[in-house]
Amino acid sequence: FLKTVDKGLVEFNKRCESLGDAKVFPGDDAHFLYTSMGFPFDLTELMCEERGLTLDTAGFEAKMKEEQELSNAAHLKKMAGGSGKDMRLVAEQTAHLVSQGVEPTDDSAKYIWNKDLTGCTVKA
Repeated sequence: FLKTVDKGLVEFNKRCESLGDAKVFPGDDAHFLYTSMGFPFDLTELMCEERGLTLDTAGFEAKMKEEQELSNAAHLKKMAGGSGKDMRLVAEQTAHLVSQGVEPTDDSAKYIWNKDLTGCTVKA
């Protein structure tokens, strides 16, 4: 943790120096420190206060929201096998399949790792 803080302090100081006479620490910079370097946001706030800087909290929160939306979109794409469609079934869809007599898929075979496969035939 101390290495993270030390590296974050160095980066924070570099970014403060690059501000010049500006009195607002950019939310993008705070976001970078938090997400890329693991530097605590509350520590960034405190250090900005000590230097007489205003932290662009709204900018930070906007970047966090944007990142969350990108993450959610990537997760949905992954769940859909890359097609971009959410392939998960909700309760109503599952209930409909049961009412239509569709049997649940038996996936138990893929969890049996110690079964003797001698004499098994592979069908193509």
